[in-house]
Amino acid sequence: MTTEMPSQAEAEREKAENSVSKLDALVTKVASTLGYPLLVIYYPIYSQDQAITEGDVRSVYRACRDAGFSRQTPTEHLGIALHTHGGDPGASYRMAQIIRDAAKKATFHVPHRAMSGGTLLCMAGNLVRLGDGAGVSPIDITRMSDEEGDEGVQLIGVENFIEFAVNARVEMESAFKTRDLE
Repeated sequence: MTTEMPSQAEAEREKAENSVSKLDALVTKVASTLGYPLLVIYYPIYSQDQAITEGDVRSVYRACRDAGFSRQTPTEHLGIALHTHGGDPGASYRMAQIIRDAAKKATFHVPHRAMSGGTLLCMAGNLVRLGDGAGVSPIDITRMSDEEGDEGVQLIGVENFIEFAVNARVEMESAFKTRDLE
């Protein structure tokens, strides 16, 4: 009788599956303690491969839908455990919209970092809980200048974002009033 040893790839896959099972059990336990569901958005290291991207928008949407949360059937309260160095600001904004649609109340739990795009996500919450020594950062959205002769990189500060958000709300409210949709 011969017994085959598992290949290196099979061993790695089994180890990863075991880790995911342990993480799922821990998340379930934490959510039970909190009294509301918990969505984990975690990027372990700072690199382009470990940053918020458009693919994450689909993942957050799918996670909310799989849990039964949507704009039509939002959960009363959703916790989001978040650790990130940032990433695509457009993707961060869209993830924030999905979370706000999926939950009547959102609490962000930041154990260590929510930088840039992570800070933008936190701004969508009703409450942000920071761990000891945890932090958020400026929303340092960068873009290349479109003006000829200007080769610099421009930073778009939170002040511009707030001004944009206020103006957008005023325009939307005005549009609703003219269409009797108040």
